[in-house]
Amino acid sequence: MKKIYTCMALFAALLLMAAGCDLFLDHIAEEDGIPEGVSFYTGCPISMYFVDENGNDLVTIGNTSTYPTAFSGPVFEEAIERAVSNAQEYTTDEGVVLLYNNTSNTLWNDPSEGKIRFQTFFWGVTPELTHLMPVYLGSSVDTLTVGYKYVTASDKVQITGASWAVDIISVHYNGVDVLLNNTTGKVFIEKPSQGGTIVHVGSI
Repeated sequence: MKKIYTCMALFAALLLMAAGCDLFLDHIAEEDGIPEGVSFYTGCPISMYFVDENGNDLVTIGNTSTYPTAFSGPVFEEAIERAVSNAQEYTTDEGVVLLYNNTSNTLWNDPSEGKIRFQTFFWGVTPELTHLMPVYLGSSVDTLTVGYKYVTASDKVQITGASWAVDIISVHYNGVDVLLNNTTGKVFIEKPSQGGTIVHVGSI
């Protein structure tokens, strides 16, 4: 296990996850208006917990086959295997934190729930207003649908130095609205042994 207290990759990823609104652009946007075809990613305001029908964790730190993975679009199985094989494990004051899938996916122990929490970057491409992201866990594939609003004059734009930015206005997991109070949310994703997925918002 790697003991580390100052790590730029860890700090940047956790800061982005916590913020839920900071924007990272592939390049500076056009001077006026929203450009076409610019890929971006932003922080995730949603905490996800994968559990069985008894509420037990389906994710085990150290067992990469149990790691959920999220991508900007559909991928092949080989990409999933590569994503979890490069997991970086750190110990912080709050416990073990795992970064993988090029640091876009994060696992950590959430003492408030007594479960492993999963978070992921949210992706998009301008000027689309919604973006569908697959979430893989074992043989199951779920869908995160993120709704965006583009802004050209805000504190966020001033901070990033770009001429535009995005706000997350909706998040749906398998069609279920999981964004509480338009800002954040906890989602318990139940995978019963007989198959299927049940989405619980807020608690289980």
